[in-house]
Amino acid sequence: MEDATAKSRPPARRSDWRSGTRAGRGRRTRHFGEGGRWRRVLLHAGVGILLAPALAWAGDPKRGEPMYQRYCSGCHGVDGRGGGKNFMPHVGPLNRKGHTELLDDDYVASIITEGGPAYGKSGYMPSFKGTLSPDDIADVIAYVRTLSRY
Repeated sequence: MEDATAKSRPPARRSDWRSGTRAGRGRRTRHFGEGGRWRRVLLHAGVGILLAPALAWAGDPKRGEPMYQRYCSGCHGVDGRGGGKNFMPHVGPLNRKGHTELLDDDYVASIITEGGPAYGKSGYMPSFKGTLSPDDIADVIAYVRTLSRY
């Protein structure tokens, strides 16, 4: 019969602690020694790796505004409501509630990069691949996300 203190007693030998068993009983024990610490480090590193692209992708709306005004407002309007006076007054709004805020930044960036025809959008939407860097595009997207929704 097993005594009551055997369950709370530390392993008899150091090798038992490392293998996760107690005194050869073959049961795994919970331990927070070196292995537990490394698991926590790896978990935090993994979360950081997953979040890093999202944090790096976040653009600066203040840098994006002048680029939007220069390259986008001619069609999409100064305030993002469409109807730009320079090229195509019938372009739809960028800031319609329930639409643009639901679009993923990567998707919007690829439309800006590749142009409208690559995604079944208007053929008048040019590719800005050679004009704007990925950081510039992220800044423009950040600015568009600040425009008031209606």
